[in-house]
Amino acid sequence: MLIFYVFLLLAMPSLSLAADSSPAQQLFQLVNRDRAQAGLPTLVWDDRLAAAAQKHAQLMADRNQPEHQLRGEEPLARRLASVPWDVCGENIALNTSISRANTWLMNSPPHRANILNRQFNVAGIGVVWKENQVWVTEDFAHRLH
Repeated sequence: MLIFYVFLLLAMPSLSLAADSSPAQQLFQLVNRDRAQAGLPTLVWDDRLAAAAQKHAQLMADRNQPEHQLRGEEPLARRLASVPWDVCGENIALNTSISRANTWLMNSPPHRANILNRQFNVAGIGVVWKENQVWVTEDFAHRLH
């Protein structure tokens, strides 16, 4: 079984961290790598979730507050209202690199649970660099088709 997952990882070119890919796409690829290693299906990128995540990451960086909901901001369910979903979740992180942010999220049980949630089928990620720190928002959902 392990050989199959290693083969799957090697056979999926979308999981390589290309030098020209955006930080958000790099993190998305790391999330899907972690899901594949756990035997879970990969997530599909959703531009609407990414826009919501980017807006939230920018707001956190602007206010210098790593919070899931900032004062005056709509709750997560409303921020993701453009996507028809029945389950959603959000991770936030503040770190010094994309890979360190991903490692921190995977080592945090509630954040890891979101990344490895079998119900989620789509994700969007927002990344903002400010003063040598990366502000990250990962929005997940089970998008209804």
